[in-house]
Amino acid sequence: MYYFNHVNVRLFWEGTWDISGRKIAESIPNSSGIYMILAESSSSEVPSFIEVNNNLRLLYIGESEHLRKSLTESKRWGDWEHFSPGHRLLLKIAKTERLECRRKVASLLTYQNKPLCNTRYNNDAEGQQTTAGGLNAHAQGSNTLA
Repeated sequence: MYYFNHVNVRLFWEGTWDISGRKIAESIPNSSGIYMILAESSSSEVPSFIEVNNNLRLLYIGESEHLRKSLTESKRWGDWEHFSPGHRLLLKIAKTERLECRRKVASLLTYQNKPLCNTRYNNDAEGQQTTAGGLNAHAQGSNTLA
């Protein structure tokens, strides 16, 4: 087994799907990947959980072998809806195939961003150092992690 001191990962975030009302579009890939759930405010009255500079608030980061199936069967819907009353729920995905990498990147993104509905990895990124020598995940990029 090889260990790396430092790994950079670029994720290509695909699409934005409106999943309000638990509507899961057939166009959402059923491939493996990382996903994020966001609450979008469209009104001028922005509730406290929505960031003022931006009408989006990160609610959840997850990873799955089968994205569409996992969203359909998720037990987190109640949490997502609780923290987004009257707002649209949006989904963004980044396809990733390698299980170990997918889990580590998702845990690091969760650790760095602390989404409201994540409980796992909010205080520890799956044993990864989050400073020099750790895993750095960039939420924007042009390459798909394979």
